Amino acid sequence: PPFYDSMIAQIICKGTDRSDAIAKLLNFLEAVQIRGVSTNLLLLKSILKDEIFAQGSYDTNYLGGLLQRLELNEEAQLVQSPAEALSLSIESLRIEGTNEMKVVSPSTGVFYLTPSPKEPELVKEGDVITADTSLCLLEAMKLFTTLSLSSFNQNGNVLYADDSKYRVVRVVPSTGQVVNANDLLFVVEPVA
Repeated sequence: PPFYDSMIAQIICKGTDRSDAIAKLLNFLEAVQIRGVSTNLLLLKSILKDEIFAQGSYDTNYLGGLLQRLELNEEAQLVQSPAEALSLSIESLRIEGTNEMKVVSPSTGVFYLTPSPKEPELVKEGDVITADTSLCLLEAMKLFTTLSLSSFNQNGNVLYADDSKYRVVRVVPSTGQVVNANDLLFVVEPVA
């Protein structure tokens, strides 16, 4: 529910000195796997690997400086999205005997077709869309994630081609409905 902080866990690490504690914490975080929600594990590991952090000589400008040193334009590049945690394949998304494909929820959350009650739905059945078209919003712990077909194209694994068009065949949940990871959200089909 929206009444709680979005913290999943707090990890406390003790070492013989700062370097030992950092090494132990980094080793632990390398083994952590969290699926179904966005996490900042990649950012945390980048901080622990950073020389300035390791020396303990940082201030309130640290994070901006880290992002510049890593040559990143957006913090989002250091956040693992729920879609990255899913192990989806083209075969798992195809609906047998048709050219239709499933679009599944990357995480548990509340499904919204509109950004606000007074705005029109992002998509409806029959709409022709591209991979970058915003389909819906998923809300978890007061954090809204906009989903598009391209959200599922991760690490070179192209599930929905960027240069293709798709028709929305079916919208499964209704606005405000709670969905779980891998629940069916939409059915789409390529447009020739």
